[in-house]
Amino acid sequence: MKLLLKNKSFSYFLLGEAAALFGSTVLQIAISLYLLEITQSAGKFASALMIGILPTLLFGLIVGVIVDLLNRKKILLWLDAIRGLLLLALGIWSFLNPLTEWVIYALLLFLGVCQVFFLPAFVTVLPSILNKEDLVEGNSIKNTVLEGAKIAAPLLGAFLYTTFGIPIVFILSALFFVLSYIFISFLHIQVTPKKVTQFAILTEIKEGVLVLRDVRLSSLILNGMLTHIFLTAIFQLGFPFMIKEIFHGPNLYIGIVESCAVFGIITSVFIVSAFKSKLSLSQGILYGIIGMIITVIPLFLLGWKPFSSILVHQSGVLLFFFSIVTVAMFWVRGFYGAFFVAFYQQAVAPEKLGRFFSIMSIFFSIGQIIGFKLYGYLLDHQPIMMSILVLGLGMIAKAIVHIPFMKKEKQLAVQKGASLDT
Repeated sequence: MKLLLKNKSFSYFLLGEAAALFGSTVLQIAISLYLLEITQSAGKFASALMIGILPTLLFGLIVGVIVDLLNRKKILLWLDAIRGLLLLALGIWSFLNPLTEWVIYALLLFLGVCQVFFLPAFVTVLPSILNKEDLVEGNSIKNTVLEGAKIAAPLLGAFLYTTFGIPIVFILSALFFVLSYIFISFLHIQVTPKKVTQFAILTEIKEGVLVLRDVRLSSLILNGMLTHIFLTAIFQLGFPFMIKEIFHGPNLYIGIVESCAVFGIITSVFIVSAFKSKLSLSQGILYGIIGMIITVIPLFLLGWKPFSSILVHQSGVLLFFFSIVTVAMFWVRGFYGAFFVAFYQQAVAPEKLGRFFSIMSIFFSIGQIIGFKLYGYLLDHQPIMMSILVLGLGMIAKAIVHIPFMKKEKQLAVQKGASLDT
């Protein structure tokens, strides 16, 4: 680890992306709280969250190929500069002018466009600044640093918004993007220019889609899509709405609960390390799904009036309940995700991995939109128990969708055993 951190480009990369991620997370929680405050509607909140996902649906298939044609360092610098300047201007402007829903919607759409170009550029930078033998350790360090940077960000975002208002959050987030720009400017990245024709782009997209002929990969994507429909949506939309609008908890509680999610993912690395040599990838995914089903069970208490009454009148119990459930839920999700990612990294050819990731991201984005729309309607028009019941059914559906995956894995294992015998 110490040797890798002596690589100045790697260190600047970590610092720059940690600053950008921290600023983005602070901004995200503040915007969520602002929208909840001015709309007081789960449906309108859902619509706002969906806007940020639309660019992935519109550009997801081609953006990875486009990024390959450009200088990735310049992409990151431009994105940091544009976001920093816009947020700084918006922060100054909002001191004098109240922000409407439409201004926030436009901001979310713009940030979504930036994000859809940022992700592939970010993901592909590390191999350009580290040797192949250092990539595993480098990715481990990167994930730890970036997830660590996210722990305090939701709490800070909630505190700043509650105490000083949205203009201060815009200005602070802008400063973090400026800081990221400074660090990224010191990177030394080898650039290999590529020329790709329109027909080559279409061919590459087609080859990426053909990867899904493997039933295991199509099952995996559908499984992940269900995670985003039910689990991601209930956390990003349902939990903040429940805490603030149903149980009347303070804004700070939403920030704390979101920080608990990051803590759960980070600590899941310990159980992954303990079981990675004892479980197959298929088994690891299955146990993760079972764990998700178990973590949903405590949420059914929210439909029990004596318990929900306690949450309304005892804010400490409210915070404790949602914090514990969130830690458990994302602890299991981190375990599930480790086996999920490891499988497709091994099953998909390296030269097709980027296209597979883009296609998978599109399906996941569709899942989030469905989930936001679903829970937006349920929380506005149905008792809270209906949302929890739908979540439970969604987790069971994940287990059912995993069956073809396990059958194919068993079939391949039998074929492999037969070939060894002969």
